[in-house]
Amino acid sequence: MINERLLAELKAADRDTRVDAYDEISIEMDDDLAQHIAGIAGDADDDAIRSDAVIALGPVIEEFSMDEDDAPVSSATFEAVVRQLRSIYADESQPKVVRRRAFESLVRDPQPWQRDEIRRLASSEDETWRLTAIFGMGYVNGFEKEILQILRSA
Repeated sequence: MINERLLAELKAADRDTRVDAYDEISIEMDDDLAQHIAGIAGDADDDAIRSDAVIALGPVIEEFSMDEDDAPVSSATFEAVVRQLRSIYADESQPKVVRRRAFESLVRDPQPWQRDEIRRLASSEDETWRLTAIFGMGYVNGFEKEILQILRSA
């Protein structure tokens, strides 16, 4: 059964309250919670609340990617969450911060399509998208030279 108090706190205006709720929920993550959080990520009115929900799905994606048999969610839930986050990322009408967080969560399960996206984002004029690319480089193999170059630059 989902803890109603925690679910309400996931939509709290106060970010510290949301972060504490996500910390507490992460221990109890299951299909119902992941689906509820995905719902918040997709339709909450506040971009900060949506961003926090998207970020909270990152560990779920990473855990499933590392060990499907010991993951806190089923493969059906994992696939639904990834589909939703990919849809958010691909939709340029979505708020940039939510799209960035979606990509940052998705790279926790490295996929071939992400390499081209990282390269595209790294060459962006937008500094925040470049930061997202750098974050992605830390999860997707093959960017060692680029990471060293970034570390050496100002």
